[in-house]
Amino acid sequence: MENLYLYLGGYVLLLLGISFWLARKNSDEDFLIAGRNRKGWQLLFSQYSGAVSVSWFIAYAAFAYKFGLSALGFAFGLAVSYLFFALWAGPRIYKDSKINKYYTQGDFVLNKTNSLASKRLVDSVSIFNSFVQILVGIIGGAKLISFLSFVSYESALMITVSVIMIYIVISGYRAVILTDVVQSFAILFLLSLSVLFLFNIEPLSAILSVKGETMGIGTIVGFLVFGLFSVFARSERYQLCFSANTVKDIKRGFSYWQLFQ
Repeated sequence: MENLYLYLGGYVLLLLGISFWLARKNSDEDFLIAGRNRKGWQLLFSQYSGAVSVSWFIAYAAFAYKFGLSALGFAFGLAVSYLFFALWAGPRIYKDSKINKYYTQGDFVLNKTNSLASKRLVDSVSIFNSFVQILVGIIGGAKLISFLSFVSYESALMITVSVIMIYIVISGYRAVILTDVVQSFAILFLLSLSVLFLFNIEPLSAILSVKGETMGIGTIVGFLVFGLFSVFARSERYQLCFSANTVKDIKRGFSYWQLFQ
């Protein structure tokens, strides 16, 4: 248990150290949109960390438990959506953003519709959606920390909120992307341990033979449609396009993401 505290403390100190180091050399563009010079590998790991978060584990693990392999319809739709975004939509959004200097999804909508009301609506929905995702992540992360240690849920909640607030407020979007890279490796490590643990207690044949509930055609279509269009609704995908260095970085970052699914 003492080792767990050391690992958790080291992880938190690493995130805060990156944030304070970046804060020393941040320009306005670095803070707001990561300098618009992010490489493909940074885009890749940032979206991976943002997608495979605590909320992802809570929601989609529950879907897989309830519906079994039928839930793969969502994964198929998501894979197609990412490739479409990487090869067609992302490059066009990027080229437009280089000319008009977008910062938010609403800026993109304003330029296309010339409607300030539409911009405000899109930004409001994006903020609410991001708030809900962060809230689920904070609560889920705090529950996980309190479950694995002697730290109370309230203390774990305060630690999680404090770390997130510090690296966002101090270092801005540049820190978000670079700390996402660190978090991605932590997630991959924990996922590997989870898979090894699962296979140690249950053979693969037993896992695949588990029968979930029958998924109706409406649910299957709903999962597929959500997978196909969810990428275009996420504001962070647009911000990653705005922060990219070149079109090639966008194509690599978004298409290589398929390797992790």
